[in-house]
Amino acid sequence: MEVVPEFTQKDLVSIARQRGLVYFLNGLSIAGLKSERDQAGKPSYWYNYLKGKPAENQLGLVGQVAIFPEDPMLQGAYYRMLPEQLKLVKGHAKDLDLVCAQAIVGTISTLTGALFAHADVRGEYLLSNVWARSTTIVESPYVAIVGDSNPREGFHVDDWDQDERVDHLGVLRLIVPVRK
Repeated sequence: MEVVPEFTQKDLVSIARQRGLVYFLNGLSIAGLKSERDQAGKPSYWYNYLKGKPAENQLGLVGQVAIFPEDPMLQGAYYRMLPEQLKLVKGHAKDLDLVCAQAIVGTISTLTGALFAHADVRGEYLLSNVWARSTTIVESPYVAIVGDSNPREGFHVDDWDQDERVDHLGVLRLIVPVRK
C-alpha cells in the first residue's frame, strides 16, 4: 500500500481550474472495495475477472487523487500499447501546470477506488462506453482494465494484453501528489 502526501494549494487551484475533483482513497484492494460496497448496499463489480487471482488483493493508494469527470480519459492515449500510454501520462501533469503532483496510470485498485469515490459523491459512474488500462499485471502480458460501468451494477473488471492496441481502451486522467 502506497501512501501519498496531500496536494499543495497551488496544485489544488490548477486541478480546480481544469474542473478536476479531488477524492481521498483508503487503499483497499478490489476484494476490499467489493466487500465495503456490498456491506453498504452499493453497486461494485458486475463482472470481476480478477476474482480468486492475486491481483484481486493488490492494495491501492492511500491519500488524495484527482480525476476529471468532464473529460476523464487522457487525450491521445487510445489505440496505444501500455508502454506508449505510460509515456503520454508522464507529460500530462506538466500540461496541467502542477508543481508537486504527477499523472499516473494507477493500479486497478486505485482506479476503481477513485471511480467509486466519484460515484458516491456525484452519483455518476464514469467509463460507461470506454475502458481504462491499469498497471496491475494479471498474467503477463495481460494487465487489468476497468470500464463498461452502469449505476445499477457498478464496473466490469477484466484483463487485456498490454501490447495490444484497441480504440476503446485508454487511460483515466489520474493525478496524485508527490513530495518534492
